[in-house]
Parts: sequence; structure tokens; C-alpha cells
Amino acid sequence: VSDAHEMPKFKRLSNEKDLFWKFQIYRDRLWAAGSGGLVEVTRDFLRKTNNTDNLYYIFVSQADSTKMYVSAIRGNFCRLKFENGQWVKEHQFRQITQPVRTIAEKMPVNPTDPPELWLGTDAGMVYRIALNNTFPDSSRVTQFGKAEGLPAGALSVYNINGEIKIFSDDRVYGYSAQQTVQASFSPDSTFEALFGKKPYQPLVPQKDHNGNIWMAANKKLGVISYDQHGEYQWDDHALQPIDFISLSKIYPEENGVVWFGLSKRMLRYDTKLKQSSPANFAVHIRRISLADNDSSLYNGVNSPGLFPLTLPYSQNNLHVYYAASDYEAPELNRYRTFLEGAEKNWSKWKENMFFMYKQKMPLDVLVRKPNLQLPFCRPGIAPGGCLCYMLLSRF
Repeated sequence: VSDAHEMPKFKRLSNEKDLFWKFQIYRDRLWAAGSGGLVEVTRDFLRKTNNTDNLYYIFVSQADSTKMYVSAIRGNFCRLKFENGQWVKEHQFRQITQPVRTIAEKMPVNPTDPPELWLGTDAGMVYRIALNNTFPDSSRVTQFGKAEGLPAGALSVYNINGEIKIFSDDRVYGYSAQQTVQASFSPDSTFEALFGKKPYQPLVPQKDHNGNIWMAANKKLGVISYDQHGEYQWDDHALQPIDFISLSKIYPEENGVVWFGLSKRMLRYDTKLKQSSPANFAVHIRRISLADNDSSLYNGVNSPGLFPLTLPYSQNNLHVYYAASDYEAPELNRYRTFLEGAEKNWSKWKENMFFMYKQKMPLDVLVRKPNLQLPFCRPGIAPGGCLCYMLLSRF
């Protein structure tokens, strides 16, 4: 676990041929599932713990922390038990024939009853296992798929605030909790209220210790939290520069640090460090020109005596070009503007790297003289991110 104000150091423990797909913390030790089977990750080396090769997923039970569920690439799904410092095979669920990509555990109402296991797969189906710990072979396995309302493709299962949610490539599905003969799944209304009914491509939700849900949706990374009225709200402003496409894992720590695992790097976000000054990158005015004849008024160099710049009122059709000095994922940069004296609010977030202004307001509101004066242009910060701020005097 990292310190909230100190960046940790990393070193390689495996060779480049070793592949790992899932990590799990158990008894202050880190375990990994990968091409070499189940591996214990120590500070200085990797130690293989059993003879299972090519593990795809591992999950330590919350109901019984001595039990771990593992899924192999070939589809074998087993339960292991921790004995004498080792994980040993306890039972194989032969009804599970597909590799498992995610596991969620649903706790029973009666604490003496065993939990339900929900398994997501890549084959457009979800399994539910009503466990029988006394006689594991009698555990009841139910398979859900297209007939129950689930889409084709990869399906991931998560327990979010005690309810099982199914994440597809396009949206989140909820499960009908009523014990009917025909179980059913339908698009989840809570997530539709946040992201709309069009496909919003949800990815890897992870709940932190404060109950917030970190995830990706609508091609953005963000966090779902409760507002003062107890309703869900979505905030993606702080994480907009992160490329969500290669996101594979989110890991929140108790100290407020959230880690994002991408295809080639890790990103660390500290929720406790509030930014009260401009970020390392800012929006820069690159050029200001007249739209009518494309003549340049400003080319990015603050020459002495250039501002204030006085223009005839007839030259009121301006083009302002700008850019952010953030190159981590420039295609994800978003901009909005506020022209003081001409507009009352900030514009919506846009991908456009230019701003067009043409005077459309009544003369007695915007202009008090026959000249239009542009005192200065400068980068600045407004609520939610880095914005281009341009001041237009009404004088």
C-alpha cells in the first residue's frame, strides 16, 4: 500500500513471457492468476503454489476467506482451500464449461446460509451457483443467456451495493430478484438515469471504501457517488485526460489513492490532493484572426504594447484557436469557453480546438462605444477542468 504523499518504486519480478490476468490480496499477501498458474507475489520473487496452469481468474470468498475460486483458460472451474500455507484443490464444478471472466458473491439474508456465486463469461452467458458447502456436488447451477434477456458477447458480473449487475459491452443489466419460473434481465434503470439509454460502454466498476464506484462509461473515466439528496451522481471531470480504451483494472486504496491499470502503464490519482492552482498543462491561445479575411490579430506571442487591442465594431467576427499542452491522450482533451460581456455561462464541453464569435447581441447590451476592445487573452481554470478563458470588455 502506498503512502498518500509519496510515489512508490517498482521493480520487475517476472520475465516478459509471464502473463498475469487477475490479482487478489489474501492475508496481507498478493496472489496472481496467470500463465504459470496460481502464484504468490512476494517483495522479491514469485512463488508458484500449485500445479494448475493457465489460470484466467481467481476470487477469494468474502463469506469464507479460506476458500478461493479459480478458473482456467480451458474452462475448468474449481474451489481451493487454504491449508498449511498452501491452496489445495477442494472441488471442481463440472457444470461450468466456459472460462470465467468475473465472479460476484451475493450474501444470503440468513447469515447461516451459503452465498450465491455469479459467474460472467465471454460467451454471452452467466452462471449462478447456489452453493451447498456440505455436499458441493449438490450445488445448483443455473445458466442464463439470450432467452433471459442477456445480450451476446462478453458479460461481467459485479455486486454493487448488494445487487448483482451484469456489464455487457454496451450497458448494464439488472436481475429480477423475484423468484419466478422464468428469470429475466433488463437494462438497469439506475445506470440509464446517469448515462442515457444509448450504448454507454461501461467498464470495470470498482467500489472504494467510501462507497463510491469508479468506472468507465461513455468513453470517459469517472466516479459515481451519492449527492446530498441520496441520489447517484456521475463525475468525470478530473479523469478526462486518461485514455479509457486500454483500462483493465481500477484499485482504490483506503488512503484515498486510486490506481488505474492501463495496457502499458499505471496511473495514480490522489483524491485528497485538491488542486487550487492551474494544472501542469493549460490551454494556450495560439492564434486570433478575423473570420472575414483570415488576417491574423495575434499569433501566440505577447508583443509589448499589443494589448489592449482595439478593433472597429464592424470587425466583430473573430476566430480564436487554442490548444492544451497535455499530450498523454490529446484526442480526449475537451474545451469550453466563456466570453465575458457576451455570454452568461460557460459553453458545453467540446472537442473543437477553436472558438468562433460573431456579435449577435443588442448593441446597447454588448457595446457602449463604436469600437470593440479585447483587453487580453489568457489561459485559466474554471469549474471542472482546464479551459480557454477570453475576456471581452463591454465598457
